[in-house]
Amino acid sequence: MPGFMFIPPGDKDDMHCHNADQTFYVIDGECTMHFPDGGKAVMKPGMVATITGGSFYQLENTGAGPMVLMGNRSGPSEAIQHINYELRKDIKTLSREEIEKIRHGGNVPISG
Repeated sequence: MPGFMFIPPGDKDDMHCHNADQTFYVIDGECTMHFPDGGKAVMKPGMVATITGGSFYQLENTGAGPMVLMGNRSGPSEAIQHINYELRKDIKTLSREEIEKIRHGGNVPISG
């Protein structure tokens, strides 16, 4: 089922992967996708990207205004995992302390 993400300027999620393929469509703003090897891709409205399940990435709003994305993942929602790159754990299984560690690093996971 498709979902929408609204990310304020300068905000980003954590470096993570999912156990399913994910497709993003940029509706508004500028999205920079960062990868663990230092690579990045800048996406503008109308652009689409697909991330293969198991591939780590991070989304950042590098534009001046809000970033709006529509996304969809393969597979049933209840089976989707969100694996944090540093901790190598599904965020659904993290302790409060581990979540605070991610947040204090400036990387707040986006739910969904």
